[in-house]
Amino acid sequence: MRSFPITTDKIRQSRMAYTIAGVILAILGLGAIFAPAMTGQAIERIVGWLLLLGGLTAGVMTWFSGREGWKAWLGFGGALAAAAAGALLLWAPVGGGDMLTSVLVGFFAASGLAKVAIAVAQRTSIPVIWPWLLASGILDIVLAVAVLTRFPFNAGWFLGLMLGVSMLCSGVLILWIAYSGGSRHAA
Repeated sequence: MRSFPITTDKIRQSRMAYTIAGVILAILGLGAIFAPAMTGQAIERIVGWLLLLGGLTAGVMTWFSGREGWKAWLGFGGALAAAAAGALLLWAPVGGGDMLTSVLVGFFAASGLAKVAIAVAQRTSIPVIWPWLLASGILDIVLAVAVLTRFPFNAGWFLGLMLGVSMLCSGVLILWIAYSGGSRHAA
C-alpha cells in the first residue's frame, strides 16, 4: 500500500487551498449548527434522492443485463429495496429517520477512524498537527456514539446539529493545519 505523507513543504505550498477548504467547512458547519432542523431535512432529502435514483438505475441495468432466473430477481430485489428506501425518505421522512441515523453513524465512525489512523501515521512527520487531527477523529467517534445511543429517538435537528459540529471542527482543523502546519515546532 502506498502512503502519501503530509510534509511541512506540501502544507506551505497548499496553504491557500487549506485556508479556503477550512473556511468553507467551518461556515457550512456553523450553518448546520444554527439551522439544525433544516440541515436534518436536507440530509434526509439528499439521501432519499440518491437511494431512489440509484435503485431506479440498478433496476434498469438489471433489465438490460440479460440476467435470468434468481439472478434477475436478486437484482430487481436490491434495486426495489434501494428505490423504496429512497421513496420513504422523500415522501415519509419521519419514518425514514432510523435509516438516516444508521447512515450518519457509519459516516461519523468511518471519518473518525480514518482521522485517528492518519494522525497516528503522521505523528512523527508533523508533530504540531497530529494531536489536533487525533482530537478531531476522537470527536467524530464520540459523535457516532452520541447519535447511536439516541438511536430510536433521533430527531432531524439532532442529526443536523451533530453534522454541523463535525464540519465546524474539521474546518477549524484544516485552518490550524494551514497556519501551524508549516512549522515543525509547536507554537
